[in-house]
Amino acid sequence: MIYWVISTAWVLLIYLIYGQALSALSYDLGVHLGTQLPADIITEIGVAFFLGFAIVDAIVYIPLFLVSLVGFWAMYTWWWVLFSAALGISLYWPIACLATMTFLQNEPTWKLPNEEYRTYSVVLPCISIWATWGLWLMLAEASSYSSSPPVTGATAKSPNAAGLSSPWSWWVIQFPGWALLGFLIASQALTACVSYEYGVYLGTEEPPDQVTPVGAGFLYGFTVADVMASIPLLLLGLIGHWRGEIWANVVLAASLGILMYWALVPWTAVVSARDAAEWKLVHELPYWATIGIVVPWAVTSLWLI
Repeated sequence: MIYWVISTAWVLLIYLIYGQALSALSYDLGVHLGTQLPADIITEIGVAFFLGFAIVDAIVYIPLFLVSLVGFWAMYTWWWVLFSAALGISLYWPIACLATMTFLQNEPTWKLPNEEYRTYSVVLPCISIWATWGLWLMLAEASSYSSSPPVTGATAKSPNAAGLSSPWSWWVIQFPGWALLGFLIASQALTACVSYEYGVYLGTEEPPDQVTPVGAGFLYGFTVADVMASIPLLLLGLIGHWRGEIWANVVLAASLGILMYWALVPWTAVVSARDAAEWKLVHELPYWATIGIVVPWAVTSLWLI
């Protein structure tokens, strides 16, 4: 069954190159190709956020998919780490986008037609379901081992236990991981479960008068995706890693891919939105701090596992 996931991943990769990588080079080109929405529908701030998605897809998401798929067919033992990370992102971004569109349905400046919203409501969950299916198959493959297979003898078709065999890597993953999980619960889960206004009250979300209601909608979309994907995967991965379970590496790799994406997309959007007339964000430092801390840790942890 894993071959079906790999085969369909090529289809998604081709779409991402056409729809996102080209838009990262020129958003106007993406609008012309029909893969991006124009500013008169989603506002300049919406363009900044969708451009952020496109840029991060081009520099992180697409390379993860491409290198892991090539690694699979070339029988390299590390393919599953990158593929799990790409599957995690594939689970995450459709949830964030659909939550954003739902949040902004009654926003006057957001003019997405209802028929397009209904299309997204069907297509985006299908991508998340596909990614969940792929992760489930990866977990089933890893769980078929009652104990960790030797690193030197691991085949290209099964995860190995490199990240579980080194005490140093254990500490590097566990302590920052639990600290980041606590931060996500405090800053993202409470906002998603209560309201965006509550997140603004706590100081963990940006006021709409600074980032516009559309910007607030995108930030809210990330909180929903964190509750549905990022937080559960990170929690499960850290517990499994703590216990030395072989399947934990698959879950951790997925959550680490998501965390890189989660840190980079808002930062890219913030930088892209600077010249927008309605953008009045006072403090950019938290976004710079997030990528400076989360991205290096996530990359290091992916390398260790």
